[in-house]
Amino acid sequence: QAPFRWWQRARGARPALPVLAAHARYLHALAIAQMSPPLPGRRPGARSLAVYLAHVTLGVSVHRLARVSGLTRKSIRRAIATVEDHRDDVAYDAHVSTAEMRLIP
Repeated sequence: QAPFRWWQRARGARPALPVLAAHARYLHALAIAQMSPPLPGRRPGARSLAVYLAHVTLGVSVHRLARVSGLTRKSIRRAIATVEDHRDDVAYDAHVSTAEMRLIP
């Protein structure tokens, strides 16, 4: 019998590669969000920004983000909505746009 490789689909299991790719995208977005200097006032944190960037910019689904980040889907949706609400502020919108530019090569 052939040895099991992590990138192959086990019987009855979900493929591991898309989950690992989503995890890598989330961690990359989190690193970009943490590199950005904090803005004055109450704004969404690095994790909320990372969730937003991974979902909107990199196209990771809400379900996969919940799975790889350890948050619930409701928390993921709330974080995305919070960042979108704060994008009305010009300074925060520039902050998010800069993070998006760093994320996409």
